[in-house]
Amino acid sequence: EYSLLESLVGNKNVSNENVQFLMMTYQGILENSVESSEAGGIDIEKENVAINQYGQAIRERYQPLFDLVDSSESADFSPQQLEHVFTSAIIWLAEHDDRTWAEWSVEMTDGTMLSVDSAAKKIKIASKREAASADDARALLAHELLVHTLRGKNGHKANNKNLATGLADYLDAEEGLGILVEQAISGELPEKAYDRYVDIALALGVIDGKQKNRHEMFKISYARHLIRAQQKGGPINETSLSKKVWTHIDRIYRGGRGGHDDGRQAIFTKDIAYYVGYKKMATYIADEISRGKTASELFAFLSQGKFDPTNPKHLEYIQVNS
Repeated sequence: EYSLLESLVGNKNVSNENVQFLMMTYQGILENSVESSEAGGIDIEKENVAINQYGQAIRERYQPLFDLVDSSESADFSPQQLEHVFTSAIIWLAEHDDRTWAEWSVEMTDGTMLSVDSAAKKIKIASKREAASADDARALLAHELLVHTLRGKNGHKANNKNLATGLADYLDAEEGLGILVEQAISGELPEKAYDRYVDIALALGVIDGKQKNRHEMFKISYARHLIRAQQKGGPINETSLSKKVWTHIDRIYRGGRGGHDDGRQAIFTKDIAYYVGYKKMATYIADEISRGKTASELFAFLSQGKFDPTNPKHLEYIQVNS
């Protein structure tokens, strides 16, 4: 991302003031980071190849779900349109994949988030969430339906409440797999994964020893979102952009006011699970494929329920209860 910012210096289509500001912010991260070779030689290319194979295995089985997005011919998907797409997907799955999908339903709720309630067998789409692009809609189907819902459904099908709702300490693997599947389908790692990871680190002060308050973090996140929007071109709604950024920032400081006057302000760190879990699952899938497993075999294994395949206790539980 720093290299991308360097390439934008002097570009008249983006705010150079914000480019320089972000470069200065990220410089501290780079100076305090450990080179990949020193951290054990993470093979990014090996992981990306494995993720692509995992995506191909998913598409071979579930391509009609993603075709629902294309057939709608919509550029943006409102909450109501997402409800229609998810409902159509559930109907298709019940007819062509597994009849137990018919036990699941889609409903509109208040709020701004899309979530899966595995215990109630419901996919909840918030009526106030922002419209999703076609790419976002496909990513939501991949993440919410083919990870969270599928794993929950199979846990219920096995009549195992623990696998349906999640074994202890399953969260990193669950959310990480969701992010990985988004990348497997779209070809790109979702920006939200590393945005949350980096911003929580900045808010905590683990990079330079200085915690940042809500307004400092808003400035960083707004600059990032503005530059991305300017790169894509087209009109920019600053009010909508500001609202989107504040939603992100408010989540980081959930549980506290986020001001320096509070002493050590509260930081909501749950969202580091997305990137931590992504790296965990990318490494796991790449290693398993290198040992001879096919992506289809891995997809079937990981879809059994909500568990962490890198946790020995979880693997033992799966062996006993499969």
